[in-house]
Amino acid sequence: MSTSSAPSRWQRIAGLSFAVAAPLFIVRLIVDASIRMVFPFLPQLATAAGLTVTAFGQIVAFRAWNGIAAPWLGRAVDRFGQRAVMLAGLLCLVAGLAGLFTLSGVWVALPMLLVGLASTAFIPAQQAFVTELAPLERRGRALAIVDAAFATSGLVLMPLLGVVIDQFGARASYALMGGLAVVGALIVAFLLPAPPRAHAVRGSAPPFAAVIRQTTVQAMTFVLALLFTAYAGFNAVWGVWLNQRFGVEATRVGEIARDIAIAEVIAVIVAGLLVDRLGRRRCAIAGLVLVVVALGGWALRQDALPTATLALIAIGGLFEFTLVSAFTVVGDQAPDALGTMFSLASLGASAGLALGPALALPLFEASGLPAVLGLVAGTLLLAAGLARWKLR
Repeated sequence: MSTSSAPSRWQRIAGLSFAVAAPLFIVRLIVDASIRMVFPFLPQLATAAGLTVTAFGQIVAFRAWNGIAAPWLGRAVDRFGQRAVMLAGLLCLVAGLAGLFTLSGVWVALPMLLVGLASTAFIPAQQAFVTELAPLERRGRALAIVDAAFATSGLVLMPLLGVVIDQFGARASYALMGGLAVVGALIVAFLLPAPPRAHAVRGSAPPFAAVIRQTTVQAMTFVLALLFTAYAGFNAVWGVWLNQRFGVEATRVGEIARDIAIAEVIAVIVAGLLVDRLGRRRCAIAGLVLVVVALGGWALRQDALPTATLALIAIGGLFEFTLVSAFTVVGDQAPDALGTMFSLASLGASAGLALGPALALPLFEASGLPAVLGLVAGTLLLAAGLARWKLR
């Protein structure tokens, strides 16, 4: 499906018109940066909240459990339209960042939940929006282009946030991202074009129960839960590990996050070029296996900061390739219920984001980095096996 009878050259290559891709990319950049900022700067943000790193990490993990709401949000996408749900998510993000700026102690759990709810609402609606607009033969590339915002957020905003935290304090980072979230809400409300086909007609999507009974749908949800458990466990630990092992400060962590983001951008480009050509499921499985190999490199080179940093960069890039590839597979499992399918994918991802830090941080404190690496690698291999045998 295209947005015009005579697609532009950009649209023929990317699968989306520039008028759709550019606003979506900017807003997704803001949402992704607001979500990922807590991981590299976990020690600094925990101190600002008056909490230990482990306690703050548990709150970060707790926010992901709002993914339980994902199926209902998916039905809202299918019934009321993607833009309405995206806008609701951005308003939650503004409120959540304002709460993080003002509250301390265990009370930060409340706005942290709102930030997580923002992601749960916005991202599946955005992915359904892109999947509906893009032609099938360019769907993977279209999703990859918008998903590149996650990597770009690390490249552009993580170094900036590191400087802001060192110069003005950790709470200033919430103020910056809150202002950008307001900009994102305005973009969705006034600049994002309407989709060519409305999902607002009640009953236009198949029943929810019929969707979730499909084996491939269930498998996709579990694959993403496992993948994000591994991904969140890695992200929860690497910044803390650098701080404890080598005394790395926030500005330098931001620079390393930038370098990881460069690898992520390269990975997104590679994924966009390969997933539709080589097969979306095949690329996802290959990515899962390659991350395990890179984790072995980190285990072998953890005593030297330069080589360990290179391993972290490789892991970050390969994780991004795997995430992008995995999300291009989601729509293939239930193409007649995209909102529901992407919301179930979000449910799986949210469960993983909750479990990852909750498992990895205590394990890191109790048994060190090797135990965490074993957990992450085992989870990824289990996901690869499930994807190989159960997904389309």
